[in-house]
Amino acid sequence: MGMTQGQRKYAIAKVTELRNMKLSRASEDCFIKGKTLSNRERVALIRGGKVHLNPPRILNDLSDYALDHIDKVFDFSEFEYPNSYTKPYAGRVAKINQAYEKACDEIMLGDASDAQEIIKAFEAI
Repeated sequence: MGMTQGQRKYAIAKVTELRNMKLSRASEDCFIKGKTLSNRERVALIRGGKVHLNPPRILNDLSDYALDHIDKVFDFSEFEYPNSYTKPYAGRVAKINQAYEKACDEIMLGDASDAQEIIKAFEAI
């Protein structure tokens, strides 16, 4: 027996909710917090001789107000870095999205009796 429009809408909403929870969990599991230095920490590294000037090709593009952007003048890359994700994150996201698309297609083409099984199968991923 085919599903009504309301049943399909509910099943898709349920799978979408599960996908969002899975993506959120993957993001939390794979998140790597970045580190940003304060101006005081940057000055201490400069005074301590622990950071070096960037190459001239980078310095040539700076204006007279380079001191406002000291991070462009000195290379702090060893001490600070942006937020990022571990390598498995992209694979997990792709797997979740692929399973989500498959579940949505099966719901749209399947019977009412199949919807519960499709949702359970997606939940298990």
